[in-house]
Parts: sequence; C-alpha cells; structure tokens
Amino acid sequence: MLFAIQATGYAPTGWQPEVRVVPAGEIAELFDRVNGPGGGPGGGLAGRHGREVGAFYLPGERTIYLNAAIGDPDERDSLLVHELVHELQIADGAQLRVPCEARLEAEAYAVQARFLRRRGRDDLALPYSLAGLLMGDCRPEPQPG
Repeated sequence: MLFAIQATGYAPTGWQPEVRVVPAGEIAELFDRVNGPGGGPGGGLAGRHGREVGAFYLPGERTIYLNAAIGDPDERDSLLVHELVHELQIADGAQLRVPCEARLEAEAYAVQARFLRRRGRDDLALPYSLAGLLMGDCRPEPQPG
C-alpha cells in the first residue's frame, strides 16, 4: 500500500482492503459474474484479449481477488499494487475527475510497471506499461461499417 500511495500521491485511506487468493477458475467466474463476460473496468482488456484474470478489486466489498495460479511472486505483488491503486483512486474520488474510466486503469498499470522496474523486472514491466498506454486513450473505439 505504501508504494501505491507514494507512486500516486493519493492520501492514505486509513484501511486496507481484504485480499483473497482464489483458484484461476473461481476468479474468472467471479470476474464474469460481476462484469459480464469480457467486461470489466477500462473496457475489459482481460476478456477482450483472452488474457487470464490476474486480479481485480470489488470496491463494494473492499476486497481484492488474486489469482492463485500466478506463480511469479513479483508479478503477483505487482497485481496487488495495481488493485491497491484502484482502492486509493476510489477513496480519493478520482473517478469523478477523469474523462473516462480508462484513465484510472492506465494509472494503475503505470504504477504496476514502475513497481516491477523497481524490483528489476523490466521483462514483466513492459507489457503492463504498454497496456497502460493503450488503456489511457479515452476516444471511443471505431465502430464497424
């Protein structure tokens, strides 16, 4: 949490969300139940690109779900940092000040990548940096036809 606070400048919340580590199948089912298949904050990057759901945050429950199948400790910790950024954003009311929710997702990916770089994991940081750049674009997606 301290890294997320320092990296974003958001005020500490005075609490921490519950963290639940759950099997891959369970996290995918829960994610789809909450967001709809392929849905989710910031346009559903995980669902649209067929990526496994690594983690997600349920603000109403103040719970972060982490995928137990993520074996790399640095990646698992970075996913936790990413979701903690969302906790801080919501507590700060940041969602009320951005042109689209994708900007919040972009910030969380950028902090996640910074966390990985600090751990010397440029190999893992690059995809998250790119995801953040792609997610930060608030323009509507082109419609076919």
